Amino acid sequence: MAQQTKQANQQPQSADPPQQKTQRTGGSDNIWFLIAYVLTWLSGVFVYITEGQKNKRLKFHAMQAILLGIGGFIITLILDFVLVFVFFPLAFLGWLIGLLLWLYGLYVGYQAYSSGKDVEIPFIGPIARQYSK
Repeated sequence: MAQQTKQANQQPQSADPPQQKTQRTGGSDNIWFLIAYVLTWLSGVFVYITEGQKNKRLKFHAMQAILLGIGGFIITLILDFVLVFVFFPLAFLGWLIGLLLWLYGLYVGYQAYSSGKDVEIPFIGPIARQYSK
């Protein structure tokens, strides 16, 4: 009788192995990829100097953020200057393009942070790769 109650209290064990938790690629070290793009050239310089010397991928993303920030600033400045004199109501287009470039940079940083993919920005990526060697 005691044997039957003991067996009744035991739960049946399944033949399936225990489920393993999948680890997320993003981690505390990977947050630097996202930080590099937050303030474009300013945070890119910070990441390049502090953490970029330890990690080649991070150095590439920091350089890419610097070049994206400088290029976006120049494009915004030129478009605003030209559009103010040509057709004033379109003057906001320069800042809109600057905003879109910044959002694209955040997307690139997020891809490097979350999935480990290195997105190379057209025209800027090859230059950044050359200077980050």
